[in-house]
Amino acid sequence: MNRGVSGFRPRKPWTAGIALGLVLSGQLAAPPPATAAWERTLTIQFYSDVNFGDGRGRVTSEDGGIDCSYEAGSRSDDCSEQYVLPDFQATHTVRLTLNPGTGSFVCVEVQFGCQNEGQTVTVDVEFARASGGNVTKT
Repeated sequence: MNRGVSGFRPRKPWTAGIALGLVLSGQLAAPPPATAAWERTLTIQFYSDVNFGDGRGRVTSEDGGIDCSYEAGSRSDDCSEQYVLPDFQATHTVRLTLNPGTGSFVCVEVQFGCQNEGQTVTVDVEFARASGGNVTKT
């Protein structure tokens, strides 16, 4: 083998030696373990009735996942949001703001009655890992 001038022998690049050393010694980092999770979907619907108005209005969530409106029989596309939550989190709360259109009302719980016409209402929707499932608010 020709060692060239002054006995110098060509070597592999330094980075190749490091990578090979890491593989052979078992030092490659493993991907982080997957954590368990639970999922819930929140869906918004609008209700039209002679007594409660034509259902016009807008619903938004504080986290930006929901921005849903209903006008003249058409609903916008962003009326549902899927939440993927870590297993160690027992509950998750989503705050909704309901803005009824003129001539419509917000009825959060029927037994408690409805808000005044056009009055904005804020409600919390809570998901629990241990119970329930997807939630639809109308």
